[in-house]
Amino acid sequence: MTAACRLAAAALLVAVLILGCTGALRAQGADAGIAIKTSRAVIRQGETFKLTLQASGELKGITVRFAGRSWPLYLTGQRTWLTILGTDPTMPVGKQVVAVEGLAASGLAVRARRDVTVTRVSFPTRRITFDPEVQKIVTPEAVARERRAVQEALRVLHPEGLWEDPMVLPVEGRISSPYGVLSIYQGRVSGF
Repeated sequence: MTAACRLAAAALLVAVLILGCTGALRAQGADAGIAIKTSRAVIRQGETFKLTLQASGELKGITVRFAGRSWPLYLTGQRTWLTILGTDPTMPVGKQVVAVEGLAASGLAVRARRDVTVTRVSFPTRRITFDPEVQKIVTPEAVARERRAVQEALRVLHPEGLWEDPMVLPVEGRISSPYGVLSIYQGRVSGF
């Protein structure tokens, strides 16, 4: 075999291997894909939005990452999941990524991502000064105890979504403190 024939045979072998591997990956990966749908593409700091996932095949171990944390998913139909994602008043503005990953029946990782745009909100500020009697009960120990209780309550995730659409305010009445107010107690920033 001449050098030119050997070179042509090697090139053909490389092409067959590349096409064969690509085709094999497509065939294995074809058993699942993820379609992501968001209720809004543009959200304001402090807002929430719905995320719906639809898998084209069997998928397990699905994770959703957004804003530096994982979010729970709730099965709503065959290969369909829903979650509600949220932002807070300190969320950076601009493009943010929702990343989804799961495992197809073949064992291959299946990934998808969706961008959402976060816009800035000017949240109000309130300054609160306690009288000396109230200040006595607002100790660092009491604040730490309250924070632990809230964190413990937020750790519990129910396996099913406990909401229905449309969402409404839980009670009617005056809103005494809207979401996102920056609180300054006794001259110190306490948080939103």
